[in-house]
Order: sequence, then C-alpha cells, then structure tokens
Amino acid sequence: MHIENVEFSNLSVEKGMCFGVVTLLTRAGATHCACQIAASAGQSLGALQGALLHDALRQLKRMPEFRRNAAKITLSPLLKETGLPLAA
Repeated sequence: MHIENVEFSNLSVEKGMCFGVVTLLTRAGATHCACQIAASAGQSLGALQGALLHDALRQLKRMPEFRRNAAKITLSPLLKETGLPLAA
C-alpha cells in the first residue's frame, strides 16, 4: 500500500482524549481509520494529527496482509515533507 496523502476529519477533543477519522489515500482508493489518542491541554493541531496518523498506521499494520509481510506500507516522499511524525 503506497500512501499518497492523508486527510483528517471529525476531530474532537473531550476529557483528555482526541478522536478523529484518518483517511489514508492511495491510487487504488482510501482506507478510513477511526482513531483516538490521549490529548493534553495546549497540544497543537499538527501534534494531534501526527499522533492520530501514528494510530492509523498502527491499526493498518495489524491487518493480516501487513502483519505477515505479504504487503508493505510506503509513504509518498511529498507526504514525508509535511512535518508530521511519520513512521510506517
């Protein structure tokens, strides 16, 4: 799976948690991940998005085709330049 872009939607912060939908876009389509992370007061939007993306990639890696290394996750070089903390 070659991820070309990422979109964030339905972001909300409640009681120390941030919830949102992370959409991983590829040429073949899109994968939507419902994510939640711990959030602290004063965290920037970029930091929250980076943590949500990290959770989406964690979920993706748990899928059978990635867990048994039948498929790889790669990121577009342009996506790597966004400044989001990426670790696929």
